[in-house]
Amino acid sequence: MATILIVENEPKIAEFIVKGLQRNGYQCLVEENRTNVLERVVSDNIDLILLDLGKLDIKAVALLNQLRETMVQIPIIVMTVRQEIERAQIMELGAKELIKKPFRFKELLMQIHRHV
Repeated sequence: MATILIVENEPKIAEFIVKGLQRNGYQCLVEENRTNVLERVVSDNIDLILLDLGKLDIKAVALLNQLRETMVQIPIIVMTVRQEIERAQIMELGAKELIKKPFRFKELLMQIHRHV
């Protein structure tokens, strides 16, 4: 069973994702605070990171860089509500996919299946 770290500061969205992923056989861990992500990745056995960036600011870029430097083998799928952020931008920063909010759960599940 794969373990997915969901980094999402909106509890209702995190709950929606967790319920759907658990129904599909995934174990889920939720982290609301981006500053704790590196610690969680090091301490828990994570197979994939589902990361809500909100906006692509300098802190978000730094986090993606730190994750790439620390845990290169863990795929990262970025979620964002920012429509101006392009998939190529996110992939250049080391993420595997970009999913724009709002999204269909089936789309998210398909992307997770591709990388776990």
